[in-house]
Amino acid sequence: MEYIINACSGIKIDVKKGQSIFINIRVKLVNH
Repeated sequence: MEYIINACSGIKIDVKKGQSIFINIRVKLVNH
């Protein structure tokens, strides 16, 4: 669960860098 929370926080930070797409894929894999 901590991984998902950390990923969510990383998404918001990476969204500005434009890497949210890659993180989004990882989050989806972890969610499943």
